[in-house]
Amino acid sequence: MEKIGYHPNELAKNFFRQKTNIIGLILPDISISFYAEETKYIEEYLYKNGYKLMLCNAYNSKEREKEYINMLQRNKVDGIIIGSHTLEIEDYLKIDMPIVALDRYLGEDIPIVSADHIQGGILAANHLINCGCKKCSSICRYKCIKFFC
Repeated sequence: MEKIGYHPNELAKNFFRQKTNIIGLILPDISISFYAEETKYIEEYLYKNGYKLMLCNAYNSKEREKEYINMLQRNKVDGIIIGSHTLEIEDYLKIDMPIVALDRYLGEDIPIVSADHIQGGILAANHLINCGCKKCSSICRYKCIKFFC
């Protein structure tokens, strides 16, 4: 194989195995630092477990999200992690492959990974109060929060 520079056809191999070891990740906007950081950890975890990541930046667009879902299905990825939620729940339920939702309930049959934002807010406020802050305000753009005292 080395002598003639042969590389196995991954597409043919995947077709036979019915497995690509690729997971699609659809996010609303990767220029937001929260999503960039989230992608970093998802990709690292997948890599350590023998998977590759196919990143899809939906830019908060229904059309892009639909196109990416269709593309991922056509390419027979092993699953989709959905963090962009511009479609109706019924649209996600029609996806004929394993999916996981990030921070949005999409029905009983779709696993969700989320945070307890209320408890997180309480913890953040208590921390600021314990640090001596008297007048706190926050600026929130998507999920990036900055506190000022």
